[in-house]
Amino acid sequence: MLLLFLSAIVYSIDKGIVGVLAEPIRREFAIGDTEMGLLLGLAYSLLSGILGLGLGHLVDRSHRFRLLAGCILLWSVATIACGLAHGFGDFFVYRMLVGLGEAALAPAAVSLIADMFAPGQRGRALSAYLIGASIGSGLSSVIPGWLAGDGWRSAFMVCGALGIPLAVLLAFNREPPRRGMAGGTVDLSGIPAKLARLWAMRAL
Repeated sequence: MLLLFLSAIVYSIDKGIVGVLAEPIRREFAIGDTEMGLLLGLAYSLLSGILGLGLGHLVDRSHRFRLLAGCILLWSVATIACGLAHGFGDFFVYRMLVGLGEAALAPAAVSLIADMFAPGQRGRALSAYLIGASIGSGLSSVIPGWLAGDGWRSAFMVCGALGIPLAVLLAFNREPPRRGMAGGTVDLSGIPAKLARLWAMRAL
């Protein structure tokens, strides 16, 4: 649970860092409000929105801790790469990869919490995870701003590096048995079947 709590903190820091450092990024890349708005919004959400359901499908089928470790490594390296970007185009691509990696955290964390804790304990566990995200949101304003004294690029590289040891620790965590599946099996139905099920539950 501690690793999921820390993952939520790192997630929020790497998600919010662009908003904190928007002005020095804008000045160095000589871009206007439209381009900066794309970096703040669309760049992060594009791949996340398109492929997020696919990542949720992988959560249902794979070793969740290893999947989460890989996604944290992806978004951490992409955050570091933002600090090395040569211009708007490079930065946009790297932020897309950050959004893609971070799209796996919520479904993996909720799935793991459901399997690691009994029903009477899940509310507290989910609260702890969400508190981590709230703490990270606060730190996303403090840490990058503090590191920006050495330049905005350094702030991206240091904040990105925070996730790498976390990814290593997660990769070696033991996968908990899945609860609530008939016969202990995993639901392997495809994405169309999942979409149909969500549509059927729309009025609930």
